[in-house]
Amino acid sequence: MQGFFRKIIISARHEPDGAARARAVLEDDFHHFRVEIMARDGHITGTSAEALRFPYSTCPAASNALKGLIGKPISATAHEVYRQIDARLQCTHMLDLAGLSSAMLATGATLKEYDIHVSDRTNDAYMVKLTLDGARRLHWQVGGDTILSPPPFSGRSLKAGFAGWVIEELDPVMSEAALVARRCAMISIGRQKNLDATRHAAATGHCYSQQPERHRDARRIVGSTLDFSHTHSALCATDRAWMDPANTN
Repeated sequence: MQGFFRKIIISARHEPDGAARARAVLEDDFHHFRVEIMARDGHITGTSAEALRFPYSTCPAASNALKGLIGKPISATAHEVYRQIDARLQCTHMLDLAGLSSAMLATGATLKEYDIHVSDRTNDAYMVKLTLDGARRLHWQVGGDTILSPPPFSGRSLKAGFAGWVIEELDPVMSEAALVARRCAMISIGRQKNLDATRHAAATGHCYSQQPERHRDARRIVGSTLDFSHTHSALCATDRAWMDPANTN
């Protein structure tokens, strides 16, 4: 089965005294990141992040920028972190994990696992499948940046306005899943590119490494892209011990 694969796992531990901790990991063709969020009495008290595999040399330093979340309230809506700090100054994928972790802490959940598959594009057509805890939640047919089917997503652009629409119109479980799937749909196009042909990040301003003041220092990590088309069961396999809520290391 060819295509882009991503796994996300989030685990949380809630203490009787109001303290809580969530750990989240993602791995896909282009990335492998870990994030930890600590909270007490409904507010974030600490953050840490680790870049295990990443596209640019500056990506690991984005862990410091994530500390801008300290003091912010946890939210049952994972996307809320995009309103709390300037996402353009963050690693997009670390921030996504932080948002999912915040939501776990806010809802009292303890474990969640997403698996996403985006098929390779044929004439700009592709499909996106997402399972949550082993159950199929989404199966989109997509053309370019527009979801073709099924309802209620039919005709929706994956770009501007999508986040607001899913948060407003869908239940919390489906809106979070839709945003996880949307991220994968957007970045999966990287499989069509020779990413190692670039020397450094582009100055798009879209994320930490792509800021104009550091993009030339963001050297391409040649060979960092992997293909999990036939080995997607290996995604996050090395993270299981770290994800154990009893593990404090």
